[in-house]
Amino acid sequence: MFLAIVIFLCCAMHAGALVQITEFCPDPYLKEDPDEYIVLEGNGSLDGITVSDGEGGFRFPPGTVISGPIIIARNGRAFEQTHGRPPDFEWLDSSTTVPNVIGGDPLRLANAKDQLLLYEGTALVQKVGWPEDVKPREGQIHYLENDIWGPRPLMIGQSRLKSAVFHNVSVTTFVSPDCSNEVFSQVMNRATQKILLNMYEFSSPSMGDAIIAAKERGVDVRVLLEGGPVGGVSPEEKSLLPGR
Repeated sequence: MFLAIVIFLCCAMHAGALVQITEFCPDPYLKEDPDEYIVLEGNGSLDGITVSDGEGGFRFPPGTVISGPIIIARNGRAFEQTHGRPPDFEWLDSSTTVPNVIGGDPLRLANAKDQLLLYEGTALVQKVGWPEDVKPREGQIHYLENDIWGPRPLMIGQSRLKSAVFHNVSVTTFVSPDCSNEVFSQVMNRATQKILLNMYEFSSPSMGDAIIAAKERGVDVRVLLEGGPVGGVSPEEKSLLPGR
């Protein structure tokens, strides 16, 4: 009898863990927060799954199936304006191309204090609240990683680069500005396939010449620069940017 109860509890916990909230942004930058959103992740049917904040909420059209993450935004058009892609669902009807969830009282995520509740049928399977579980901040995305909410700050538009391990590669260490120009020129001159370059400020003519030379010999060159550095973009940098 005891073994049967344990098996039943394990199965119930597993069923509830098939779908979970893995990300949400309650306080984005647009006025009135129309681009706030929630991400669910899992596998299987969403029949019987409900998302609520204790006041408003929504469920999914019958037969909806999840395989991986899906994005549910308050306003599909606003979400696309912010993130450059449409969500999978929206809970306010704003777009003819984004499917609607089935809502009761409209969900509206408060900025400073609120909660998200995930139900399977009538059973509460997940709860996350702020400021209890995450600290609210304008523009911050709250995400679940290894069962921890927000192990690192993540803001809207910020790259999500996970740690990676590389094998059989060489690494050159240097100190800037003592020998950075020499090292930079060597890397540019040796590149044969692709150069991915990120700089806060770009004002060195010799670096610009090395990038152009690499581009002219067929190397795929991509440069990412800070659009609003402290003090603004210098005249030297502006002179290097056109045509490059």
